[in-house]
Amino acid sequence: MLLAAAADRVRSLLETFDRLAGTVRGGERVITHGEPHAGNVMRSGPQRMLVGWDTVGLAPPERDLWMVIGAAGPGSRRYARLTGWAVDPAALALYRLRWALDDISAFVNQLRTEHRRTADTEHAWLALKQTVEGAKNC
Repeated sequence: MLLAAAADRVRSLLETFDRLAGTVRGGERVITHGEPHAGNVMRSGPQRMLVGWDTVGLAPPERDLWMVIGAAGPGSRRYARLTGWAVDPAALALYRLRWALDDISAFVNQLRTEHRRTADTEHAWLALKQTVEGAKNC
């Protein structure tokens, strides 16, 4: 019922993703982590290190930046000043949307297979609802 009610919205998100993917193809590729959130940062004295490199890939820097700096603004200006890379707002939007669509896909896959009501499936259901509702901000 949740997805049926949000079908037009999800379809629109997929169309937006396709459009953005068509505009973000070119440019330099760098090694990206894929999930540079706090759970993948480890401290060693004064240093911080990214761990959990199972999602590593060659991509524009925005693949990681969307999660670190959010939308284009002060963070992207600081990044550009420090690196010489002008952050592409369309690429930030693409990777933010990709994350939401990947989550929707994973949660739907988990919930449409045979399952029992567990803490994991409860989490998947709530996360699916939040992701579908929150994806409108991508």
